[in-house]
Amino acid sequence: MRKEIMVWCFVLSLSLAFSSSVVMAKGEGKGRGSDDPSGWSKGEKKGWQGDASLGLSEERKGEKEGEEEKGKTESEMEKEKREVEKERRRQEKEWKKEKQKTKAERAREKREALEREKERQKAEIEKAKAEQEKAKAEWERDRNRKK
Repeated sequence: MRKEIMVWCFVLSLSLAFSSSVVMAKGEGKGRGSDDPSGWSKGEKKGWQGDASLGLSEERKGEKEGEEEKGKTESEMEKEKREVEKERRRQEKEWKKEKQKTKAERAREKREALEREKERQKAEIEKAKAEQEKAKAEWERDRNRKK
């Protein structure tokens, strides 16, 4: 019984707190409950030009831009979409071309490195053959001297 009373008191206090905060937030008063900023109804406004405050005029500019965009016909919007898609495809092609170019350059560099290695090996073989011929010639000379 005592526990139930405590639970009910807690629930009632929470509901009272939440309902009072909602009432205070939506209450009428100075600058509340209307779209005009506080102080709008008091005298001449200074610090900005035009009928609306700086924040409101920016909102209205955004609304006008939205209206202009709504004013575009569907064909204009489709045309813009096609142009954007065309530009995206062009950039994609350029990227692929660049990628192919780098692959081709790597392949060319690899071929050149292999060719240089082949030339180096040929040079070593020729040097070894020359040394072998020289050694053979010396051996035959020594052999002829002994006879």
